[in-house]
Amino acid sequence: MPVWAAVASALVASSEAPYLAAVGSLAWPVIEYAAHRWAMHGIARVWPRAYRRVHGVHHMYPTDTSHFTIPMPVVAIAAALVWAALWAIGAPSPMAIVGGLLSAMVAYDAAHLAAHGLLSLPFGKSLAARHAGHHARPTTNYGVTTGIIDRALGTNATAHRARVCVVIGEDTNAAKTFSDAVGDGKLAFAIATPGSPLATIAGERNMTDPGCAMVVQFADEVIDLSETHSGKKS
Repeated sequence: MPVWAAVASALVASSEAPYLAAVGSLAWPVIEYAAHRWAMHGIARVWPRAYRRVHGVHHMYPTDTSHFTIPMPVVAIAAALVWAALWAIGAPSPMAIVGGLLSAMVAYDAAHLAAHGLLSLPFGKSLAARHAGHHARPTTNYGVTTGIIDRALGTNATAHRARVCVVIGEDTNAAKTFSDAVGDGKLAFAIATPGSPLATIAGERNMTDPGCAMVVQFADEVIDLSETHSGKKS
């Protein structure tokens, strides 16, 4: 994020019409929604393997920070293509518009981190509640920074507090048992292998117990995974 924030500032400051950065920033919600819905999730039907590597891995490991940001080469190429397209059509100050887009992308990265409790922002709780809806129901709430486009296109879901369980270990059956036991539509879970970034985060935040850890920004109650093995429901 710091790199793109610096690049965005430099582009806007060097442009002939810095105020046009607002055009790029205002266009971001549309780009964010389209990329998330039709690119990141859209490839699941036609290329499942690519989906798992590009975006599905984030849904499997929702607080693993290695899957949060778009790779820098991809951003650089996309920014260059947008710049070239704006120049080709004769748009005023492409530099400022691209700078505005990059600034909005940095804000998106911050909002996404806050939505997973990995960055403290004043409106982090509302971001978390909304984004939890997407992780519980992946066909809803594609917008992270705003729900405006979701409401316009009918993919907005009522925000709720979702419980996210992190199972430390590689027992996929235990994770499925936990998911089935809760079965309330407000649960997402991830399996973290010992020593992985997600397991480390859970451990650092004292969220580990013999079976399950709660991602605290999505819940204020603890569900003990061990209860599911005896057939009890939380």
